[in-house]
Parts: sequence; C-alpha cells; structure tokens
Amino acid sequence: MPRTRFGVIVALLWVRLLLRLRGLGYVARQAKDVPTGDLTRVDVCWSASCTLNYADALTGALFQARHLLLALRAGERLRVTRALAIEAGFAGAVGPSAWPRVVRTLALAREAASGCTGPYAGAIVSACEGIALVMNFRFADAVPRLESAIATFRDHCPGSDWEAATARQFLFFAQFFTSRFRELLDAQEIALKDAVERGDRYAMVMIRVGMPNRNWLVFGDPVPARRELDAGLRDWPSQPFQIMHFYALVADSYIALYQGDHERAAERIRATRRDVRRSMLLTLMGPRLDYASICGHVALARAAAEVRVGKKPDLREVDRCIRVFGRPTSAVIASGVLSMRASRAILAGDRERALALLDELARLDSEDTWLIANCARWIRGAMRGGPEGEASAREAVDELDGRGVRVGIPVIATQLPGFEPYVSEGSAAPSP
Repeated sequence: MPRTRFGVIVALLWVRLLLRLRGLGYVARQAKDVPTGDLTRVDVCWSASCTLNYADALTGALFQARHLLLALRAGERLRVTRALAIEAGFAGAVGPSAWPRVVRTLALAREAASGCTGPYAGAIVSACEGIALVMNFRFADAVPRLESAIATFRDHCPGSDWEAATARQFLFFAQFFTSRFRELLDAQEIALKDAVERGDRYAMVMIRVGMPNRNWLVFGDPVPARRELDAGLRDWPSQPFQIMHFYALVADSYIALYQGDHERAAERIRATRRDVRRSMLLTLMGPRLDYASICGHVALARAAAEVRVGKKPDLREVDRCIRVFGRPTSAVIASGVLSMRASRAILAGDRERALALLDELARLDSEDTWLIANCARWIRGAMRGGPEGEASAREAVDELDGRGVRVGIPVIATQLPGFEPYVSEGSAAPSP
C-alpha cells in the first residue's frame, strides 16, 4: 500500500491502465476451481474499497480498481458480478460524462449475475444501479431499484447488513429529493433504532449526519437535527477529514440557516475549507455540487443580512458557486442554479428578474424538484399579490403542508435565502 497521496495516485493510474489494456472480459470459473488465496485477495480488496471509500475516497478508488482486476482474473461469477456492479457505482460518482460507461458496466454485471445462483447477485446489481442514479441526481429513477435491493438483502441474503445499510443511505437521499418526507421520517427513525441496537456505528453516523438530518428541518424541528448531528460525531475522530465530516458540515450549515444563524454556518465553512479541498471529495460530482450549494446559500444569507442594514451586498461568492454548477444536466441541478440566481437577483434589487427566475422554478415539472418548485410558487404568489397571486401562494402552501413540510420563514431561509421579507408568516398558514 503506498504511503503517500502521490503514491496512491500513481498506483491508481497504473491499475486503471492495466484494466484498460485487458478490458472487462473474464473466463468464468466455479469458486472451487479458483485458489483460495486468490478469492481471499478479491474479498479483501472489496471490503477495503467499500469501507475506505468513506474515509479516504482516493484510497477507496485504488482498492476498487484492484478489486475489479483481481475479480476478473479469478473469474468466479459472483465476485465478478459484485466487482462490476460496484465499478458502475464508482463510475456514477464521476457524473453524466461517465454515464455511458455506467450503462455498459451494469450490462456486464447483469450478464454475470444471470449465471449465479441465489438472489445476492441481482440485489447487488440493483443496489449499485440505484447508487449510480442517485450520484447523477436521478432520484425518482433510483427509488425502486434501491427499495428492491434492500428488501432482497433483508429477506433473502443473511450477512448482507453492510450492503443493505449502504443502499438505505442512498435511498434516504432519493426519498428526500423526491419529497417523500413522511416516508423518510418513519424509515430513518426505524433505521436509527435498529443501528443503535446492533451497534452499527457506520449506519448510526450516516443516518445522523447524512440527508436524514435535513428531513427533521422539513418538519420544523431543528432540535433533533442538532442533537443527532452532535451524537453522530461525538465518538468519531475529528481527523482525518472524511465523508462523514463533509456531510456533517453540510447538515450543520443547514441547521444554522434554518435557525437564522448564517454567521455560524459561514464560520464552519471557513474553518473546514482546506480540509474539504484536501479530502478530494470535490472531484466527485455529488459532493462538489452539494458543497457549492451550501456555500452559495450561506453567501446569500450573508448578503441578505447586508441588505437589511442598508449595505450593498457582496455577491462574488454567490457567482462563484453558480459557476461550479456549469450547464445543468438534470432537473435537480437546474433547480439549484435557478434558485441561487433568483435569490441573487432579488438581493441585487432586480425584482423583475427575480420573478422571471421564480417562474422558471415554478414550471419545473419533476418529482425531484417538488419542494423548491412549490417554494417558488409560494414566494411568487406572495410577491405579486392580488386575488390571483394570493390564490397561487395559498395553493403552494397547501401542497407543502400536505406533505408534512412545516411552512414558515425558516424553510425559505434554507431554500431561497433573501426572499424572507416577501413572505409573511400569515401567508404561510395552510387552508383550514
């Protein structure tokens, strides 16, 4: 194992070159026909790639490359299936540019799985397809794949707790972004209780600091969000900076925005900026856009505070975060860009531009953008006023309330900071 980051990079490039030269073909063999030592090396690399990926993404990628190479050489079908499926998940993290490779690799994994006995092979392929879809912000498509995989692992694959827990974390992401808030709340509380009873620290931490943490804010309750976040990190080492710390940073910042404490969020981002960059998590599309989004929202909240005291807002950080998103490749990414541009416009004093961008947000007809689209409809109606505007705002508020969203100023602070003055608490009351 290389001792330096540079050594890891060189080793990763070397193994990837070997894979490119040999291709993804293999000679199928039964497990009994493969030396035990070869199978053990495959399994060790699999375990290392999956666990180290949450502590050191670069080292995790190296072990996955080795895992795939050794599995193909061994030719045992179940291990080949698993290695190809996980490879598709890793490729999905790169973003849309790698999607054709994801599709090809999944096809090979399914072909290998067809020659396996038992349900595990099909479940791991389904789980990794769902993970790749989540990584590409295709949340509605991911939900059925992940639900199917989790059910199979739970009911038919003893000893697959790790696989089920990992798939469940990505399902939580998909449920949140598809606005299945009540479903997610029930699932996260059951999963947390189960993880505590089993002593599964990995599952406990990911539930407490990951996407489920933001779900408590949707229901208007930052207290359990803060309590569980602190509990999740209490027994976790502060260094090196890992993916758990990244998600904790994002969760902490959203809690601060919800509570109106943008300075706390800004300080957390400043204090961890170097750690985030050195972790290399920003080479992955998901974390990169998550980070740009929370940094942009915090910068907008600070700019809004400047406007409130009569200062000219500093929007340079907002512009930088918008540029990170580039050309939108999904409805979710488009909504992230439009929402920051709308908030920027209103803080810059361009009301008409802000309304036009809210119109674009409100027209997004995707299950993945339901929350932000309805927040935009609410704000747009409140700003335009009159019978038509009030009716539009009321309809949006009723939609939000119908899915359990605690409708109020704090939710605007986390979704469209800068628009709080345009939405009164009175307009946030759902219809009787």
